[in-house]
Amino acid sequence: MNKSFALLLSITFALLFLTDSFSQTEKGNFYLGLDGAISFGKSNQKIKSNDNEEPRFKNFGFSISPEAGYFLIDNLVVGFNIQYSNFKSTTFSDLTIDETEFENKSNRIAFNNFWRYYFKAGKVLPFLEAFAGFGSFKTESTFSNGTFKSNLLQFGGGAGIAIPLGSKVSFDTILNWSAFLTKAREENASDITDVTRSLNLSTGFSIYLD
Repeated sequence: MNKSFALLLSITFALLFLTDSFSQTEKGNFYLGLDGAISFGKSNQKIKSNDNEEPRFKNFGFSISPEAGYFLIDNLVVGFNIQYSNFKSTTFSDLTIDETEFENKSNRIAFNNFWRYYFKAGKVLPFLEAFAGFGSFKTESTFSNGTFKSNLLQFGGGAGIAIPLGSKVSFDTILNWSAFLTKAREENASDITDVTRSLNLSTGFSIYLD
């Protein structure tokens, strides 16, 4: 178990004992939310001849998603969100005489309609959600020395838990599965569509207004 997941789990269990009853998911209430995630990693290559390690790949990315909705019925909120993601990866190549760094930078923005249903379970509120939307995707690469823009369609769903922090705010943890379909706007005579699937863990806060 990695340290970040263990810390998140500890915070979740600690908050369970600090919350009171929560009843802000009734029909007619408004919902505001913000969640996000950070990802990073690296890969090294070990050389046996000198027992050294050299970097080969590293990446860093983040995403943020503000959203707003309305409870159509008790426990069911329907709304819209804007998802923005930024990702940067660096690959170290020794295919040339001088080792070279190649960078890929990408950002994605999408506008989604979402549905979320809460289940009452004592001091916490488990929930299921689904979403679908459209947007744009842009990648800049020093390897190909170009910028590529694509149209984006996405859909997905997930499960999470909302931990009330008082009477109108909750701390949320969400595990989402997503599928992204991107199609290049230019130089795509073969009409190629790329499909990317991902599983993400994000955290955030929600505000409930009556």
